[in-house]
Amino acid sequence: LRSLDRERFRQAAELLQDPGLGLRAGDALHLAVALHSRCTHLASFDGRMQQAATALGMRPALE
Repeated sequence: LRSLDRERFRQAAELLQDPGLGLRAGDALHLAVALHSRCTHLASFDGRMQQAATALGMRPALE
């Protein structure tokens, strides 16, 4: 588990501003934490979230 700071919420809000990502608030926060943690892969059964993660430079952990 990771603690959340204001910067993660700000980063999530920025991700939500990108209509190409099509994120929901919870997914944006999840991705903001993953980006901050320098994750290279993301495991999700949610196709929309996986597409956004790929657009942000992460690779799918589940294929």
